Amino acid sequence: MSGTLEIEAETKRLKQQNEKLAESILQVKKENERLAESTLQMKKEDERLAESALQMKKEDERLAESALQMKKEDERLAELESKIDGLFSKYGISLKGVNKPDLP
Repeated sequence: MSGTLEIEAETKRLKQQNEKLAESILQVKKENERLAESTLQMKKEDERLAESALQMKKEDERLAESALQMKKEDERLAELESKIDGLFSKYGISLKGVNKPDLP
């Protein structure tokens, strides 16, 4: 009879151990699901940031092109101003009292 009691006690202990393991497995599964969701959210955020970075790069390129066009226009205007100054000088035209702005 003592053998039967030992077997029953061992069976009860093993059942309790299995229940604890099953609960641990359930907790691990829940944590894995939480981590998977978190990973998905991070991927979405990465995609959003990549799109934002691409838009910023395009805007930088557009601004660089605009700056280049402005530089070309400034050079063209400086050349015209030089020609006008040359013509004024050639024909003796003096614009006293006119201040030219200092350009960078």
